[in-house]
Amino acid sequence: MVRMGRLDDCAGAGKCGSITICAARSHVDTRLGTLTDGWQVFTIGMTIVVILANQAYGWNLHEWDMSATIIPGANKIAFVAKLMFTLAATFTRLSLICFYYRLVKDSGITWFNSVLHASVAWTIAVGISFAFETIFLCV
Repeated sequence: MVRMGRLDDCAGAGKCGSITICAARSHVDTRLGTLTDGWQVFTIGMTIVVILANQAYGWNLHEWDMSATIIPGANKIAFVAKLMFTLAATFTRLSLICFYYRLVKDSGITWFNSVLHASVAWTIAVGISFAFETIFLCV
């Protein structure tokens, strides 16, 4: 097996930094009482899944360097990573829409609230459909 070495160390440091930043943002949101960004659990979960996959399931190896016994586990962790990415992207979009709600709350722009309601409905519909597509995909 060929290990990538220094590139893996840099990627691991970046992922740990990502977890630290998400945790710090969640702590600040909790202290301020604005829990609309508390949906970062999926982003942290996705980061943890990728770190686990790099360490235990051969994501840091070329396909030809992997043994046949590790491939089923790598496929399962890839499924979980894809589902976590779908949820993280959906909830990040919802978090941004909540930010827009806070921006226009006292502006008097009533039509923009309707646009935001439609955006929330569309984002939830797309998130649910992508999650079902990920789970029930027939290959």
